[in-house]
Amino acid sequence: MTDATSFTDQYKKKFILHVDDNGQVYHLGLSTDVRTNKENNAEVEVELVQRGVGPKPTLNVPVKLNAEGKLGSTEPEKTFLQK
Repeated sequence: MTDATSFTDQYKKKFILHVDDNGQVYHLGLSTDVRTNKENNAEVEVELVQRGVGPKPTLNVPVKLNAEGKLGSTEPEKTFLQK
């Protein structure tokens, strides 16, 4: 939610449009900065951001078992004070 004072002339406005692979907008962001007295233009900046590739899981990683066929723990369990 944005306060109505963000749209006054004392703030420099920047709209950030997040678009998907088809160019359809799925999210709109608004950023405002306080203007200095030297800036008199009322331009609004618009930035297009395309969806990036997210993290991918690592698949087919072999599970390491100890000699007993169980998941091995290489470190002994620490006490509360050691943690």
